[in-house]
Amino acid sequence: MAQTITDLPLILINTHADPDHISGNGGFDEVYMSPKEEGNYRENGGTGSFHPIHEGEVIDLGDRPLRIIDIPGHTPGSIAIIDEKNRILISGDSVQDGDIFMFGPMRNLERYIESLKHLEKFTDMFDEIYAMHGSFPVKCDLIEKVIEGAQLIKVGKTWLC
Repeated sequence: MAQTITDLPLILINTHADPDHISGNGGFDEVYMSPKEEGNYRENGGTGSFHPIHEGEVIDLGDRPLRIIDIPGHTPGSIAIIDEKNRILISGDSVQDGDIFMFGPMRNLERYIESLKHLEKFTDMFDEIYAMHGSFPVKCDLIEKVIEGAQLIKVGKTWLC
């Protein structure tokens, strides 16, 4: 348990509420996430107190501010987190070089593309990306490549790296 390595308060921030991202949440009494994910969170068995976080909020961990960026599309409330001090983007599933699940309910390819373009506005704040699947870490130019691939898919073309 995380309590064995620190006496500081622990908080859990989920980038989104797909089952593979919330399966360990039962060890926490509360969770921070976009309010647009609460339905998905509860539907997937999420428990505990739910605290909404929004674009532009900065979670103060003392000398390590975490900035929240809304990037819906993969799910309605997907977020990215910029660790400002260490210049790292935590991207959830939205930016990775693995397979990005974009089929079925809650997935919106158009919003996903818009969100990635929005995320590009913040690239001066991070030097690498911690993706949740695929390679780790990945380079920032991957955002542009994922946008290109998503746009090709949108018009009915395939895209291979």
